[in-house]
Amino acid sequence: MSLSLEKWVEAEKEARKRYADWAFIESLPPRLKAALLYYIETGDIRRAAFSPGLTSRILGSL
Repeated sequence: MSLSLEKWVEAEKEARKRYADWAFIESLPPRLKAALLYYIETGDIRRAAFSPGLTSRILGSL
């Protein structure tokens, strides 16, 4: 049984939320915190990194 695209996107979003280190995210400066929250919601690491002026490699290492 295959998932529809919408269900797959929602499942990925839920996985990002479930496995996020929320204590670490809350301890970050506001711009980095906002970038990680955006990534968790959308899965778009490049756009999330653009906001605080980071590269996706740096944001991915967080």
